[in-house]
Amino acid sequence: MPAPLRRLRSRLPAWALAILVPLLPCPVVFAAAVELDVPVRFQARFLTRLLQDLVFERSEGLSVWGDDSGCNDLTLRNPEVRIENGEVYILSDARAITGLSMGNRCLQFINWEGKVKALQRVDIIDPAGRIAFSTVDTTLLGKDGKPATVSNSIWTLAKEHVYPHLDRLRIDFSAAMEEVREMLPLFLQDGSREQIEELVDSFHLDRLTVTPGGITAVASFTLALAEEPVADAGMFDDDVLDDEEIGQFIELWDRLDAFLGVVIKAAAKENPNAAQKDELFDSLIETRYALVDALTNPGADDDEALRDAFINAWEHLAPVFRSLSREMEGTASLRFLGFVAAGDAIQAIDRIGAASGWDVSVAGLRRLARILIQDLDGDPLEVRPGVDPELRQIFDLGPALELPPAPRGLPPSGWRLDWFHWLAPEAVAAQELDLNKTVVGPDNIDRYLDDVHALLLAVAAGTLKVKPLDDAHHDLLRDLVLATAWQETCWRQYRQGDKDIVPMRSSAGALGVMQIMPRVWRGFYDTDALASDFEYNAAAGSEILHRYLVRYALRKGEHRQRGGADNLAKATYAAYNGGPGHLSRYRKSDTALNLRAIDESFWQKYVVVRKGDALAVRGCYHY
Repeated sequence: MPAPLRRLRSRLPAWALAILVPLLPCPVVFAAAVELDVPVRFQARFLTRLLQDLVFERSEGLSVWGDDSGCNDLTLRNPEVRIENGEVYILSDARAITGLSMGNRCLQFINWEGKVKALQRVDIIDPAGRIAFSTVDTTLLGKDGKPATVSNSIWTLAKEHVYPHLDRLRIDFSAAMEEVREMLPLFLQDGSREQIEELVDSFHLDRLTVTPGGITAVASFTLALAEEPVADAGMFDDDVLDDEEIGQFIELWDRLDAFLGVVIKAAAKENPNAAQKDELFDSLIETRYALVDALTNPGADDDEALRDAFINAWEHLAPVFRSLSREMEGTASLRFLGFVAAGDAIQAIDRIGAASGWDVSVAGLRRLARILIQDLDGDPLEVRPGVDPELRQIFDLGPALELPPAPRGLPPSGWRLDWFHWLAPEAVAAQELDLNKTVVGPDNIDRYLDDVHALLLAVAAGTLKVKPLDDAHHDLLRDLVLATAWQETCWRQYRQGDKDIVPMRSSAGALGVMQIMPRVWRGFYDTDALASDFEYNAAAGSEILHRYLVRYALRKGEHRQRGGADNLAKATYAAYNGGPGHLSRYRKSDTALNLRAIDESFWQKYVVVRKGDALAVRGCYHY
């Protein structure tokens, strides 16, 4: 292994490093084995949809007995799987008629409508992943759901003809089990062929339990434990990542981020509700913030930070996928449940730590992603540059911001978004500076600040034109844009470099006047335009502030907390600065001192802006 990667290994969890090096040449001694259990939950709503697919074949009714005369028929409708007192039932509306055909007429003997309630026994019939239902008893109910008094002939019809149809209900989880079985060895760091075969052969459905809301099957497998390899002397003697290591880390980050993007988009295609969509967005943005933080703040806990980022993302995603599976057609949701089982298996392995001898590999992540997107062409972990319209659409951001109509690099003088011209024609007419080619200095500061002020006001107005807000919050968004640009860069898109002007860039890689993290907002915005164009960067920051204000601060009721409406600005900026998980940090007693200082600094600027003195930003400069 190259020396930089040997040092990098000390800073990353095993699952992360393996994205760069599929196998680490470390001796692994297998000392013991542990059996791991992965619960697979089949909710009652999923079972109902499976019943409708497999038994009722998506038809309005299932005729289980009858003849061509139309005088004799037993039909079931509206099937539902229910869990009651630890037992599984199939409940269906039912209608039974019996009679004698007499020419064009029927002489009816029985005409009954009610419900059939069938008690089910659930068994694993194949450890490879097949589960069967069988009817052991039935109860006939009236329309009111109470036990019905019926003739023996109805009982006979139910037992002879209903049972065989309901017994066609099966859960065939074998394809998903096989996907997981083939995926697991891809995460093995090192091991003999026999050990891998033992792992694959051991993966099976072990037992079933009836749980509130559904049934749970346990997928079990045996994992050989390894004694932790001893690091070479001096291997981890350097605490600082050099440029090559940082480049390798960035490649690692890209693969992780591509994986996360793929699975989130796959979930979003299944029409999640608003709460589920917010969970998906949080998972994406929070994980990106955590990974950027681990990259830019090297320290002894980097491995924990990255591991936590991955595990926290999974803990966000798994419930969403389980929830989505309940809304889908029964057979299609098995794919989602297989993905959840695979992720849960990885999480179980991760908990064991170094003794597991495991790493997450690129091949493993590809296989895991393809459980969801089997029809995708190309490499699911390919990093795709530029704006991803699908990602913006999924999270209701609308069409992509208009890109500068110029080659990459500093745009030509005079470019402005169309709405800037008609929203602030006087500012455009009077403007003498090209903000895309200007660094603020003692000779131009007054004109510079006037022009930036006009531009930021126009940007906020443009956001509101596309994404309307209640009139009461118009000034709030405007003041947020002005105060955030002040807090982040003192209204600067560029600074003077050694030879040329260069974009403002933080140590964490945040770009431009609004200090937007390109790696956090990848796919939502064009990275080149964030760096090269003042107005594009400002418009992106305004859009992000709008989202955090509407979808987070307002929706979560921060203005109803102690402090009132002022909290909306405080919460919005906190989320803008640190991600969705930071929304309420401004009012928490355990918030880190450095974050408290950032929030207080922003608030002081916001108060000044709200009073109408935004040009007090001039105090940043000592000219």
